[in-house]
Amino acid sequence: MRIRRFKVDDLSGPTVQIGGQEATHALRVLRLKTGAEVTLFDGQGGEARGRVRSISDRTLDVEITHRSEGDAMEGPSLTIATAVPKGNRGDWLVEKCAELGVRDLWLLRCGRSAVIPGEGKLARWRRKGVEAAKQTGHAITMTIEPPRSIDEVISCSSGRTIFYGDPVRSRVTFAEALTDVPAARTDRHGVLVFIGPEGGFTDAECEEIDRAGGRPVRLSHGILRVETAAVAMAAIWGCWVAEGHVAD
Repeated sequence: MRIRRFKVDDLSGPTVQIGGQEATHALRVLRLKTGAEVTLFDGQGGEARGRVRSISDRTLDVEITHRSEGDAMEGPSLTIATAVPKGNRGDWLVEKCAELGVRDLWLLRCGRSAVIPGEGKLARWRRKGVEAAKQTGHAITMTIEPPRSIDEVISCSSGRTIFYGDPVRSRVTFAEALTDVPAARTDRHGVLVFIGPEGGFTDAECEEIDRAGGRPVRLSHGILRVETAAVAMAAIWGCWVAEGHVAD
């Protein structure tokens, strides 16, 4: 029988309570009973196994039987700063990036941005990030930051190796560009990738990223949709890490 995973805020005690939407899902959909074995994670890398000790109308108390560290917080990380695509394509972008292990998703406000999501959509996307972590077994939940300018993103990115998608300016692929970066640097500071809106970055925006040390890269010979580019970048990075191209 599959052991179900639940996101909680605090794993520090010998007994941990599942509440809110997680409890509703456990009680109303999964119909968990006392004695059921579950896995809990806190979204920051902590993970624990336990058994349901007691149930109320809105909560479950889980007795912890084993603790472990899930994803290594100090490991290499990918941050994607992306414009927001139209319609429900943003849902797909968020879900797949979270499944592929993107550490942080920073939404961009660009000169050609057509969509600026509100708090309601951000809340829904964060729930999707939690669901993706439950699906994949990740102990770290992808963070989703509200829209900010390129300048604001750069100011929060000290030490990161920076790339940006631009098939016109670059003949170098993202995978090829990664080979030029010392493994110790990607492991210690991580990588930041900018992905522009439909119509691409303006010349001024490209120059701003260039001044910050950013390097243009491409994914194919054509121009990809925003969400396709984001997921492709995440997949390439995931393969890069899995193949061991990072510092020990």
